[in-house]
Amino acid sequence: MCDLMRELHAQVITAAVDRLFREACTRMADDVRAALERALDQEQGELGREVLLQLLNNAEVAAAERLPLCQDTGLAVMFVELGQDVHVVGGGLEAALNEGVRSAYVGAMLRCSCVAEPAHARINTGDNTPAIVHMRVVPGDRLRIVALPKGAGAENKSTLTMLEPSRGIRGVIDSVVDTVQRGGASACPPLVVGVGVGGNFEKAALLAKQALLRPLGSISLVPRLAALESELKTRCNALGIGPMGLGARSLCSTSSWKKPRVILRRCRWRSICSVTRSDIARYYCEGGYSSPSSVGSRDYSWFGRGRSCAVDRPPAGGAGRSPS
Repeated sequence: MCDLMRELHAQVITAAVDRLFREACTRMADDVRAALERALDQEQGELGREVLLQLLNNAEVAAAERLPLCQDTGLAVMFVELGQDVHVVGGGLEAALNEGVRSAYVGAMLRCSCVAEPAHARINTGDNTPAIVHMRVVPGDRLRIVALPKGAGAENKSTLTMLEPSRGIRGVIDSVVDTVQRGGASACPPLVVGVGVGGNFEKAALLAKQALLRPLGSISLVPRLAALESELKTRCNALGIGPMGLGARSLCSTSSWKKPRVILRRCRWRSICSVTRSDIARYYCEGGYSSPSSVGSRDYSWFGRGRSCAVDRPPAGGAGRSPS
């Protein structure tokens, strides 16, 4: 049995996590840049155009000088898929993940926001650990890591809402739009909105977080869910919040920028739906649509977006990377 397992050294994992968080905090993803450029082409308001130009110029400076896209480099969130045939050697997996976060945030002088005893002493841990790790064991002999530094401006405007089943899909839509409206400028628009519907209390919130990783420009493969994405986009844009809350059009004005995404998973007695930008969420899509569940969650991501990495080589070979 041991002969069939692939050994992966903890140091390789640490190095991969270090690189992922440095990139996610300093380099704007191509799909996000393209969405901002399209928004700039369509934006008619002077203030809105100025904000969008500043975001694009900021991204150029950040990439050139390897500086953070935003001063808030967030809590370190990771989605990890561990192949059942992978054997981590040279240390524990979670310890290796946290060491990678520590190395990135201290080495690149990123802002450390994690505190111990948050309700009392609030002592900064000094290295942005412990990370928030969501782990799944999957078939195969590879380790996949998705890094998502999650800023507090957007995180603090996220919500979890319990809806009576009688409120149906209209209740879900109204709840999402209400969350965006109440977040306003405090969530630092333009926004990427993730929506999870279904499961229980924590499952809906997790789906909303995963939805943030879906590439901008993609749409649901299920027609009725694609229509729901379009309606959510229209309703959110109609709020008139605009970039940085200055009242322009481009809160989510283009075909791909901040267009909510809907992905569905069928359960025995309720559906799970994820909205916005995560192709990862397609992994959970089993098709079809049933009546809405009584659980809904919204989440936001700042414009930097996450990074993913597939690690499947021994220490001498280093770590591979696949696009998120």
